[in-house]
Amino acid sequence: MPQGEGIAPALHAINEQRCQPRLPRGEVEEIARSAQRWHSLPCLTSPREFFADERLSATARHVLRAICSYADSDGTCWPTHELISRQTGYASPQTITKSIKELEAAGRITVTRRMKKPNSYRIYRSLPQLSERQRHNPLVLRSQNVEAEAVEDGR
Repeated sequence: MPQGEGIAPALHAINEQRCQPRLPRGEVEEIARSAQRWHSLPCLTSPREFFADERLSATARHVLRAICSYADSDGTCWPTHELISRQTGYASPQTITKSIKELEAAGRITVTRRMKKPNSYRIYRSLPQLSERQRHNPLVLRSQNVEAEAVEDGR
């Protein structure tokens, strides 16, 4: 089944069973078309896999989550450093800048720097290449990964 093909029938069924008053059929169809545009963003469809990138520091992963929360259906957004700071709790502009550069270097985002305007961020749609261990347990934290490998190697 092509991606998103089952969205409209599912929404119609939910509308019939749960909505009081029921939405008009055309409105449900419009919601389904809108949902199909968003379906292809991996930060929404596979969030654990998308954010479990052992190449990134925990700070960079947190900043990536913040940037993704502002992305449109094309994966583009324009949050200011202040908005990212407010969402992540990182007060230092240098922390945000360093994390954004780390995300760029890892190929997770592209940044178009603009004078006197917020930067434009584009999130890559592809999932990162995960280690075998992460594929089976994507919630493994980076520090636990290192610790577990040390135990396995007898260090």
